[in-house]
Amino acid sequence: MKKIVLLSVSIMVLGLLSGCVSTTKLPAGTDILENFEDTHFFIAVGNSWGDGDNSTAALTSDKHATSGSKSLECQFALQENKKGGAFYGEGFEPFNWTGYSNLIVDIFNATGTDLELAIAVCSGTAWEWQESINFPLPSGQNKDITINLKEGNFKSSLTGWENNGILLYMEDVKRLVFKILGPPGVEGSVFIDYIRLAQ
Repeated sequence: MKKIVLLSVSIMVLGLLSGCVSTTKLPAGTDILENFEDTHFFIAVGNSWGDGDNSTAALTSDKHATSGSKSLECQFALQENKKGGAFYGEGFEPFNWTGYSNLIVDIFNATGTDLELAIAVCSGTAWEWQESINFPLPSGQNKDITINLKEGNFKSSLTGWENNGILLYMEDVKRLVFKILGPPGVEGSVFIDYIRLAQ
């Protein structure tokens, strides 16, 4: 009798605990690339590449999360060189993006100033840098920013740095970069969360 009672109580507790966990139901054909709930591999470029990048830090935050309770706070101080602030991640699964058409992300712009966003994908054995056109990033919450991965609006050394190429080597993606651009003198943070790949 004791065993039956204990088993019943255990099942009830487990049921209550599972009901407390917030889960986001994904549409069919969509996979989470990163939601910053566990260890992640995003860092600020800062001065590590020696190219005048304006990023200063990439920190896990409990503010402005849209999937779970964590987000990535990207801090920057935009300068006259107009390089913007770049933040990149590596070691993703999946690394083969051939079956996906869109990258979707939520970004909260906490600067009070309208900014712009570009992404870059490094892929293939040469880690080819392929950068998108710029997208508007208004002040405040920007949910479900959708970037088409199949359109020919990426620039690289192979296109003469003109935004007219398609993403190459999508079966071997090495790195994803978020680049924040805006007026010189803007200093602050954006919060990135819920990075998804959609078919």
